[in-house]
Amino acid sequence: TDYPCNDNSNWKQYAVHAPDVPLYKLLDFEKHAIELKKDPAVQEMPVQSFITSPAAGDVIASCKCGDKLKVKGIAWGGGGSDINRVDVSLDGGKTFTKADVLPRPIKQRRGGYWSWVFFEKEITIPSEYCESLKNGKGVQLTLTSKALNTAWNVQPENPGPNRNAHGCCVNHWYRVPIILCPKSECNKPGDIGDFANKPSGGKFKTPFRNLDTPSEAAGRLNK
Repeated sequence: TDYPCNDNSNWKQYAVHAPDVPLYKLLDFEKHAIELKKDPAVQEMPVQSFITSPAAGDVIASCKCGDKLKVKGIAWGGGGSDINRVDVSLDGGKTFTKADVLPRPIKQRRGGYWSWVFFEKEITIPSEYCESLKNGKGVQLTLTSKALNTAWNVQPENPGPNRNAHGCCVNHWYRVPIILCPKSECNKPGDIGDFANKPSGGKFKTPFRNLDTPSEAAGRLNK
């Protein structure tokens, strides 16, 4: 809404306050309401994206992927904007390549793109990493993505510019650490939620559902 909650809400007003506004002022909202109400409530979220497959902590058998690694993820333009492009990286953002944004199943009007879109890309594994794998050495990779919307707003590399006590509208690159293993015969999933850069400071309680097949989704809904 445009105004703070009148009841005893935990957040009262979901706003992006200045970096020097401490958390204790939010917790004691009534006492600092005059100051806090000067910042408008959030009505639109910023552009964002993250890689969902592989997942953080996954061990990928190099014999399965060869010299390419396929990544999948989701992106959102924010504020009704569409996605112009999503770039993906294997090396924590040192180098990027353009991902393929999949067509939306439902047509949406300009300025009314409210759904997430899927993206995917087979990224060539650098030759030096392939050489290490041939020599029997595992390779640690940090996958990440950055989306650009139709207003050419782009995700920042780090959370610093948007840091605020609410943790609201923080949309920096989401990093996904994985391991390429030359000794594994099959891929091994990482523990859900047991990794750094947790988006909420907690753990994922359920897996991402964007990877479900139609039959799996139907079976889950019919339970």
